[in-house]
Amino acid sequence: MPGKVRNFLTLGSPHMGGAGIPNCLTGAFCDLLFNFAKKYVYDDLVQNWFAPAAYFRDVTDYEDYLKTNFLPQLNNELSYDGSYSNARKDRFRSIN
Repeated sequence: MPGKVRNFLTLGSPHMGGAGIPNCLTGAFCDLLFNFAKKYVYDDLVQNWFAPAAYFRDVTDYEDYLKTNFLPQLNNELSYDGSYSNARKDRFRSIN
């Protein structure tokens, strides 16, 4: 394998996902927006065209989250029989 990552620094993403909409805490508009997001966030069109949807983690709809989102793969939340998951885990462990 060419090259090796020695250090990894990330500032821009919630790796375990988010279950809310930033800066939208209370009120009728926030409730409407949140209900709309929960209903359509795992739709293929929304996942492919609206980047923040890829970080939405709905714990009340965990099965759709696992099937639709890329975060379960990144966080090893899915079990694989092959060496792919183990290789990813080993590579992350080798980083300083």
